[in-house]
Amino acid sequence: MIVAMLLAILSVLLLVPIRPQNRLINLIILSGIALYHFSAPILFFNNIFENLWRDYSVTQAWQVVYITSVALAAWGCGALAATPIKAAGHNGSARFRLSARILATSVLPLCLVGLLLAIISGASDKQDLQVQGPSVSQISVYWLIFFALLIVDEGIQQKKRQAVTLIIFGVGVLFLAYLLFLGQRGPLMRFVLSLFVLSFISGIRFKPTTLAILGIVLLSAPTYLQFVKGLLLFDEVDVGSMFGLLDLIGIDNTVKNIVLLQFFGTEFRTGGQNLFIAIANFPSNYEYLGVTQLSSNLSRAMLPGFLFDPFFQTSLIWFNAEFYPDLVARGGGAGMSLVAEGYMAGGIPGVLGYFFCFGLLFNAILNLSSFSRLGRVTVSMLVPIVIFAMRADTTNLFSQSFKFVVVPVLITLCLHEIFRVRKNS
Repeated sequence: MIVAMLLAILSVLLLVPIRPQNRLINLIILSGIALYHFSAPILFFNNIFENLWRDYSVTQAWQVVYITSVALAAWGCGALAATPIKAAGHNGSARFRLSARILATSVLPLCLVGLLLAIISGASDKQDLQVQGPSVSQISVYWLIFFALLIVDEGIQQKKRQAVTLIIFGVGVLFLAYLLFLGQRGPLMRFVLSLFVLSFISGIRFKPTTLAILGIVLLSAPTYLQFVKGLLLFDEVDVGSMFGLLDLIGIDNTVKNIVLLQFFGTEFRTGGQNLFIAIANFPSNYEYLGVTQLSSNLSRAMLPGFLFDPFFQTSLIWFNAEFYPDLVARGGGAGMSLVAEGYMAGGIPGVLGYFFCFGLLFNAILNLSSFSRLGRVTVSMLVPIVIFAMRADTTNLFSQSFKFVVVPVLITLCLHEIFRVRKNS
């Protein structure tokens, strides 16, 4: 326990020498890593979801804490090792701003049409919506976030408060509709988190009390948004489900148990739960996977499914098929954990290697972010991708980074170049 605490403290101290704005962004990510993996031991020690932990020991629970602390310290080392880069950049030109507006306007109708078709589909719950209702393209949703953030950044730099407020309000209302009608909280949560990161990178400074309030709101968002998912479309939304769930698992309806269950037992439980499974099975029942699984994950992140599926299997697919066969048979799954993937690759050295490289790569990008509008928006989009990937695997991390960040960056640059060539011709 003492070693785990020291490693967690070390991960924060390692961020002290880096730039203040980089320090805050890294702290946000470290908080995400901690929440997705410390929640399971907290539930374990408080005997909540006791049936999930009956096969695990107190020693294994502390191993989850220790290995997660190793991941935190490794990320901090990577952040510290990323040398600040001095480079000349630009905030864009009139043609660059026009490109962002055209692209945002082009993607918006796709998001609206998908929403409207889902509303009139007649679906009565989220599962029914997935079966009979039209799917809303994730790509169009997250591209809209990217292009909207480009416009917001322009407004922040040029101090156009009304334009910034209008864009934030419009996109916020759209994603609120996604939450209430489609039961999708991801777009709203990612937009708000990306917007907060962009505001900070762009030079807006917050008072410590404001930062604390925003931090609490963002960290607790998955909990309170859970109760309004699909509120205006689905036939039944059980706002009192937390009390029923407490009764179901045999826990008293005390304030402490309600808080523990709803904050740690919903969104944030699975990462640590899957790390429990990895610790219990590696290397006792399975050999460490080494870099073979990582290469398959990276291949899947870059290749379309019809090319990938016959030849490779991602860590997440293998893990769920191996440890959650009943869920997979019903068409579901339980995610995974980036810390667990590192551990399955090579034990604690695997976790060290994974998170040092992740911290180094992310902070190398972060050090370039303040030199251009695209850089700032890129980092703002990457922060929620990295945090939510903590409950998945490297395929999820790199696939989303490529589809939701790299591709829109390339599209924006291509359109910008087309305008430049046309003006010069």
